[in-house]
Amino acid sequence: MKSRHIKQILVHDGEANKVMGIQRRPVLFITAVLFIPLTILLFGCASTNGIRSYPYHFYETTGPNQFIVVNGKEKVLVFHINSNQDAIIDLRNLRWNVLYPNSQKIMMEGKYQEDGEFVLEHWYLLAPFERLDLKDKDDPLGEKVSHQKTLLDQSDFEKKTKASPGSYNKP
Repeated sequence: MKSRHIKQILVHDGEANKVMGIQRRPVLFITAVLFIPLTILLFGCASTNGIRSYPYHFYETTGPNQFIVVNGKEKVLVFHINSNQDAIIDLRNLRWNVLYPNSQKIMMEGKYQEDGEFVLEHWYLLAPFERLDLKDKDDPLGEKVSHQKTLLDQSDFEKKTKASPGSYNKP
C-alpha cells in the first residue's frame, strides 16, 4: 500500500509537491538564477577588460594635433609603449583625403591610463564616411570632389597596411 502511495505521488507531480511540502521552481527561474549571472560574469569580464572606445579628433595645427575624448574632454593622444604598433602605423598612414573629413568619425579602442597615456588595441572608422578627391590631380590646392564610401581599401592609405584595410571599418 505504501509503495502504491509513492507511485501516485510521483505520477501526480503537482500533488506530490503539495503533499511532501516541496516547492518546485520552474526551469526558467533556475536558468535566470544560474546561467544569466554566470554569462555576465564570464563574458562581461572578458569583453571589457578595461578596454573602451574613445572618439578620436585630428586637427591640422603646429601643436598637438591628435586627441581622444575622455569623459567629454579632449586629451592629447600619447600612445603607451604597449600599444598595437601596427594599428598606430596604419592610422598614421591614413590618407589626408579620408582623415581630414572624417577625423571625428574615428574611434580608438583601448585603455586610457591615469598617467595620460593610451594603450591602443585597435581603431576603426564609422561608415559611411567621406573621401575627398582632387578634381584636377595636378592642382593640389584646387577643387575637391566628395565621395561617400562604406569600406576602407588600400587606396585610402599611403602605404600598404599591416592589417586588412577592411578591419578598420565599422558600420
